[in-house]
Amino acid sequence: MMNTSIKSNMVWIPGRDDSLEKFSAHSFLISGDEKSVLIDPGSLSHQKELTETSIAPDLIIATHEHWDHVAAADFYPDIPKLAHPEAIEALNTPLPNVVRPTGHGDEHTSQFTAAPSVIDLGNLQLEVVWTPGHTRGSMCLYEPSTKTLFAGDTVFADGGVGRIFFTGNREDYKQTLTQLVELAEQRGVHLICPGHGDLVEGEKACLDSLRASYHHFLL
Repeated sequence: MMNTSIKSNMVWIPGRDDSLEKFSAHSFLISGDEKSVLIDPGSLSHQKELTETSIAPDLIIATHEHWDHVAAADFYPDIPKLAHPEAIEALNTPLPNVVRPTGHGDEHTSQFTAAPSVIDLGNLQLEVVWTPGHTRGSMCLYEPSTKTLFAGDTVFADGGVGRIFFTGNREDYKQTLTQLVELAEQRGVHLICPGHGDLVEGEKACLDSLRASYHHFLL
């Protein structure tokens, strides 16, 4: 799939899910008037798609500590890399079967530092929303001016949720989904950009999708 402009300042670099060898999360390149950021660079197989993207990011952000979201950070050795504080130990070790499936060749050497509560890109602000459940270090990023939610593997289209892996926790996940529904109800979400699958567009569609994720999780 080709890179897709989803807004004037946002480019979607689709991941792959057709085989484990090529499996990778989606990447999103967000360009403010002062800085640009690449959210979830993806797995090593994502290299071709990343090199076809013309704008070099100033920052790399990982939504959580899984190999299919972070391994390609190694293609940007001199660029700062951020993640939630709860993900740092796992990312920087990196812990087998938490960050990577052992033996699949997606080990990374990049070191990550703790993201601040707000990542300032100039005219765009990415608010860090800690969303433990899928993993302990999972986070979403909310851009208030465009009301965009970069969701990682916390929620997907049509009410989907991620599986709980190792450091994840069901009770944390329930609280996370409650928090995201409240965010959509109180501040509005117009676009959900998940780590895999389709994007969700439109305020009603996003709220309905988040509510469905909560209810599906409880089943």
